[in-house]
Amino acid sequence: MISFMDDDTLDKVKFNAQVSFENEPMITNLNGENLILLVGSIWMRNRQTDINFNITFENMIATGAVTMAEGNVKINGIDLTDFNNYVSLTLDQDLMLNATFQGGLNIQTTLKCITLTLDDETVEKAIIFGDVNLKIKELNDNAVFLVGRNIDVPRLFIIDEAEFDEIELADDILSNGIDISNSALTYTEGDIKSFEIPVTINSDVDLDELTPAEALRFPTALPQTETFTGVVLADNIIAVVVDDMLANAVYNDNNDTVIKSLKEFSAEISMAKLTTIHSINGVIVGSCISPFILLSKPCFGSESQEISGIYILTNDVVARQISLDFLNGENLDAISEDFVYKTAADMLTFTGYNTFTASLELAGSSEFQGNVFGEDVTSLRSRELQPVDMQYESMQDFPDLTSLVEHIKQEAEHIMPQFLYTSLIEWQEDSDLPGWFKSTMTPDNDFLLKFVGVEKNSDGSLSLKLFSLPTDLAQRGRTKLNSVTTEPAWITNTDLLDILSIPVDDKMILVVKGMAVQESTGGHLDVLQVTAGPDGFDVSVIQEDYVDVDVLSFASVMVQDQKCVLLCKGGLGAEVACLNPNSILETFQTLPVSECYSVSTTPSVGAHNVNTTSFLAVYTGVFGSGLTIFKLAESNLFEVAQVIQTTPNAITNIFGFKEIILEDSEKIVLTLFPANGATDLHIFHFDTTSQTFEAFDTIRGAEVKSVGFIQDSDQVSLHVLSSDQDGQKLDTYAYRNFAKFSGNDPVESVRLARVGHAQVSIDNNGQKFVVTSGQERSERALAHLYVYQDQDVSEIRETFAETSNLPPEFVTLDCNSMLAANLRRLYDDGNYDFDAIGELFLRVMPRRHIHYSPQDFASPVQETLADPDFQQILEKTAPNAVANMYAYVDGVRTPADQTYVGSLLLYKGTD
Repeated sequence: MISFMDDDTLDKVKFNAQVSFENEPMITNLNGENLILLVGSIWMRNRQTDINFNITFENMIATGAVTMAEGNVKINGIDLTDFNNYVSLTLDQDLMLNATFQGGLNIQTTLKCITLTLDDETVEKAIIFGDVNLKIKELNDNAVFLVGRNIDVPRLFIIDEAEFDEIELADDILSNGIDISNSALTYTEGDIKSFEIPVTINSDVDLDELTPAEALRFPTALPQTETFTGVVLADNIIAVVVDDMLANAVYNDNNDTVIKSLKEFSAEISMAKLTTIHSINGVIVGSCISPFILLSKPCFGSESQEISGIYILTNDVVARQISLDFLNGENLDAISEDFVYKTAADMLTFTGYNTFTASLELAGSSEFQGNVFGEDVTSLRSRELQPVDMQYESMQDFPDLTSLVEHIKQEAEHIMPQFLYTSLIEWQEDSDLPGWFKSTMTPDNDFLLKFVGVEKNSDGSLSLKLFSLPTDLAQRGRTKLNSVTTEPAWITNTDLLDILSIPVDDKMILVVKGMAVQESTGGHLDVLQVTAGPDGFDVSVIQEDYVDVDVLSFASVMVQDQKCVLLCKGGLGAEVACLNPNSILETFQTLPVSECYSVSTTPSVGAHNVNTTSFLAVYTGVFGSGLTIFKLAESNLFEVAQVIQTTPNAITNIFGFKEIILEDSEKIVLTLFPANGATDLHIFHFDTTSQTFEAFDTIRGAEVKSVGFIQDSDQVSLHVLSSDQDGQKLDTYAYRNFAKFSGNDPVESVRLARVGHAQVSIDNNGQKFVVTSGQERSERALAHLYVYQDQDVSEIRETFAETSNLPPEFVTLDCNSMLAANLRRLYDDGNYDFDAIGELFLRVMPRRHIHYSPQDFASPVQETLADPDFQQILEKTAPNAVANMYAYVDGVRTPADQTYVGSLLLYKGTD
């Protein structure tokens, strides 16, 4: 071991084995060579080196970059700056040269060349890619080109799919085993083909002439089965035997058709002229010259028709003149002398006792002799009423009219319509511009947002406005709402614009269709969140375009504890989507319907009836069905409960509630009427035994425009908007168990002007509102507050329940005496006709407080109650006048809202 610690300089050292130094030595010569000159003159392979002289390598592999000095860029005499001198493996090049690759060419990118020769004049070279070995010359001699030349194919040719401008097959060549020339159906004019086997055509076909030997069969969606001569519908197939059909068809053209056998038409037909020598529906009609039936007008000229025999006419007959011998079994000639004519040139004289079941009105002067209603008319006197000065306070002790009005009303369950009115609520800056308005209130939610509106501004822009309910709503006149919050809006589809409100905890979720509050969204269906802030409402978009198609109709529905929305997507069907904990819509169930155009649900979110079974009504418009009813099953999914055939464009409304009297039994009701209006509103209910909807009730009246159900506490009401000759009115019918809805007159009735749509709602304070609009929902959108003159009805009833029910003292009993005397006279004379006496009693009974339905009685009574004459007797008449009554204030008669005590209805000529 050598230590360098004492002497670090050695002149000459030789090592026969390996040596390692712990500290760096300084060596001047190594193996006889000057180490400094050696390091400066050799080319180190692991560091960058500059070579300043020409160098020749037998073989060199460069693993890094080689940079040639400027002016010396040649290797083996090749100028590296001239791309024409070599082929680069990495750079794009355009070479103008002929190149021969003796070892082949591996192309990893695109090679473009004018001519590529792949042979050496003896053997053709191949192009190899993957497992494919392709020789171009051989391919050229055997390939089938898309364009360019015709070829002969001498062998079997199998093609998965091909398109040819023209292909010619030899006479003995088949295509898929078929002789195309003789067997194929072509478009060649004049080429007639005959099929010896059954043929199925799955696409459209246009034929100049078709001669079928057997039946033609067409697929159809019609589910029914019908059989006619030559045409049979069964198993979704229409089979037509052409010869049989043509021989038995009745053509809808201008040519005469002779029918030689019995024909039955399953639908209504219209004929310009019908000539028959036999019968129609079993009736021999005869001819125009000698008819065997009663004609509405003569066939020729104006001669009257003469008929004989006994005829029973169940409908009205309008004729210019009728000559009769007997009418209802009575000889007209024998009783003509005893007729009582409505008008006559001379004065009429009645003798004997005459009873008039309806009112008797005498237009001119009349003379009476003897007793009339038991009174001697000769003892009656007449005198003028003395004028009365109404400007001073009367000292007469009149009865308390307020108490009188409440006495009359105590037997009614609700305040009569005459004591109800509405005040107007406006919200638009300019009511002449389009505006959409809707209520968001529900009885069980106290969130401050009560109305939403979309208003078109004067500059053409749109605004979404949110309204709360002020405490100073006018009881009479108008109230102008000012929006709490206004947001810009963009309408994407005017016809589909609608807003659905869903209360969630301390916020309100608005599901909006046909409109966007962010210009970037499609506006198909967005979800907005509204919260109450210190300066108004805060609005945020939490979900954009839940669906990317138009939603034609939607409605909220409770599915157990989930708050959901039923979406109607036209030709794409319908689906139920529910809010997740973040108030985002997620698909709950896609309903098995192919089309959907309008929907209705129960129970809706926020309503009183959330504990009832969930039902969905989906109008599909499909021929033969129309309305599909879904019921929530035990699986927590909706299943089809019933399919109902409806008229086109039917409007439906479904609602469920609990019947308190019948031990909380559930009642699900359904209304159905055409969109163009109906004079009768039919109501159906879900029968738990048959599990189908069955007829339940009918409200008859004017043309129905819209219908809505609502529940306030335990009271269920049906609101019907209808039109009559006086305009539009909104009637409220209360559900009364066994009396149903129609068993009583409307408990409320409000007259409206130029209204085509109505939405009734009740807020958490029990105030009742109705939002109305014109025929278009953007026209005259307004709100109305229901106002009752006496709000505390229960207190008034309790007060008067303890009072006597005797008639007021100032009502005279002379009318009763006259009635009793007349009845006694009729009984004594033997003219006590029970029908007449019954009608007389009905005439004097307080019928405005008596309500009944004929179907609630036994058959004989039911027939009488349903008789039109009987109903005419009970028909309610409008008052001839109304007198408003006001209290005196400090001895002065003061007409004002605060002093109004009631109205007195005045009638003339009636009880």
